[in-house]
Amino acid sequence: MTIRHMQIFRAVCEQKNVTRAAELLGMTQPAVSIAIRELESYYNAKLFDRIGRRIYLTEAGQALLGYADAILSQFDEATQVLRSGTSFMRCRLGVNVSVGETILPDILDCLERRIPGIKVEIYIGNTRNIEHRLSVNDIDIAIADCIAESSDRQIEDFYVGEVSVVASPEMAEKIYGSLNEREECHGLPNDNVEVRGSLNERITLTVDELARQRLLLREEGSGSRISLEAIFRACGCAVEPVTVSTSDLCLLNLARRGFGVTILPRELVASDLESGRLRELHLVDAQIKRRYFLAYNRRRSFKGVIADAVDVLRGGLD
Repeated sequence: MTIRHMQIFRAVCEQKNVTRAAELLGMTQPAVSIAIRELESYYNAKLFDRIGRRIYLTEAGQALLGYADAILSQFDEATQVLRSGTSFMRCRLGVNVSVGETILPDILDCLERRIPGIKVEIYIGNTRNIEHRLSVNDIDIAIADCIAESSDRQIEDFYVGEVSVVASPEMAEKIYGSLNEREECHGLPNDNVEVRGSLNERITLTVDELARQRLLLREEGSGSRISLEAIFRACGCAVEPVTVSTSDLCLLNLARRGFGVTILPRELVASDLESGRLRELHLVDAQIKRRYFLAYNRRRSFKGVIADAVDVLRGGLD
């Protein structure tokens, strides 16, 4: 089998159509079909199921695709390294949005100080996008939360971040009033207000009460959304946001203007809390923390700058 066979196979997988794969590769359809048959004959395994005009990967095809991605990634990397000496210092790092908007500068500063000459290429996306790029070797190292376990993936603890539930002072006042009004309607004693706190002190609420607010949340597939959904499920609540965004900063600006309650890394809201631009709402029956992980593919034999970068990051931030 040749690299060309793997390139053809991956193109057919991506296009899910032999004709489109042939057009993409500048080949004839029969030539692509012959290459696929040669692969199936060589491995003695059926790689695709053909149903009507569509094709679907078999279990054997899924397994081969993982190896093909790794082989082609290594091939491309070898080409770049051997054609350009600067590629020896390249490190492709993928981080999720929350990391990108908080501790990414500290990560880059740490890498550049500890590994002189390193050239870090950054990809920022939600956790599921980062996982996909890692699985197809589009990045060398990932830093994100809620990374799924995989037999091909090494996952190590990296950083634990605090998370804050925040709203504008005006929104916090409305929430405070509605919570105490609900307690009065249910005949709770007046001294229960001390649990709630006052507008000048600590305002508390339960996860169930939080679920009833106008929630401004990250999109499905993001680490923060996955973590939050797990907490809500554990308390028997559903997550029904009024606004969904791929950007923490967008949610922060909406919360500042009083459009709802959001849940963000404490680093992003610390200055707003200190200035009084935002108020923090404290959960009494749950604690939200973000655990970030360092991940890389086990199949890869790390050498040079990539291995150095893993060692530096394994030691945590300075």
